[in-house]
Amino acid sequence: MSSLIERLVAAHRMLSAELRRERVKARPNAARIARLRAERLAIKERVGRHLAPGTATIFRAVLFRLLGRSSINRRDERDRHQP
Repeated sequence: MSSLIERLVAAHRMLSAELRRERVKARPNAARIARLRAERLAIKERVGRHLAPGTATIFRAVLFRLLGRSSINRRDERDRHQP
């Protein structure tokens, strides 16, 4: 995995941890949660742009598991299991 992708995955994980910390607070800050979610989604989209369309499905699946499941992944899985 390229160092850029590794840095993006690390940033995504950091934002996920920040989100968890904010959500368990007695008085979570809704604006901060929205900003963190937007940043995390932007990173996920950036990772997706760096993956070539011909990238092996297994590599993409492993990478998206590192980032967390997305609706794209669920749709891909649904398509694979249909007869």
